[in-house]
Amino acid sequence: MEPLWECAPYTAVATIYDTLMADVFTERQRPLIESVISHLGLKPGAWADVACGTGTVACYLAEKGWRVCGCDVSEAMLVAAREKAEHRKVSVEWSAQDMRDFQAPFACDVASCFFDSLNILTRTDDLVRAFRAVARALRPCGYFLFDAVTPHQTEHLWEYCDQFHEGDGFFGAWEARKQPSKNVAAVTMYWFIRQENGLFLRADESHRIRGYTRREIVHALKEAGLGLVAAYEGDLGFLTPVRRATMRIDYIARKKE
Repeated sequence: MEPLWECAPYTAVATIYDTLMADVFTERQRPLIESVISHLGLKPGAWADVACGTGTVACYLAEKGWRVCGCDVSEAMLVAAREKAEHRKVSVEWSAQDMRDFQAPFACDVASCFFDSLNILTRTDDLVRAFRAVARALRPCGYFLFDAVTPHQTEHLWEYCDQFHEGDGFFGAWEARKQPSKNVAAVTMYWFIRQENGLFLRADESHRIRGYTRREIVHALKEAGLGLVAAYEGDLGFLTPVRRATMRIDYIARKKE
């Protein structure tokens, strides 16, 4: 029997996700995207944002002149994404899709998958499957930009991730625990979110994440027909060399001709 308050990942939390992640986008992700675009000399074309969440990246790219499609497995996240696009008056083609079977509505020059989304795939076969889906969406020589946490993070996650969060209309806590499977950790989020009637809804979400080594990522890319262009520690800045204790690696990959 499931716990009374258990809900599917990224459902109830969709209403507070932007509050939780606003600084991450502003201080980390947007500068990295801008740096990659400048470094590679990319001009606005077609871009697919996989596991797009509430659409922050997709809407930002649409504002910059890109033709964008965004997919996510969570309908609740897509509701927020559509509202955001309408508020910002930008056009994005949204779809509810699993990243392992993603199909873009048009051929893309660039694809992306940020915010550790690939780490919810705890099987190597599923990671390769997701990479192959991206490869199918890309034009020849198209780029794939993504990040993934490392085994160092899943090994030490509980040392810094057991923490409380509180904001306007919500509060909660995260609990992280190691799992028997190699490089896998479980994260449980306990949320209390104020509803329109003023009452608080309790929503517990459980996630399992796997840390991937750079070697594992490169192998999976190769299996999918993608080649590594660069790997760096984006938390410390664009193209910063990866260290032994790096928690998250940002990658630039490219489809073969």
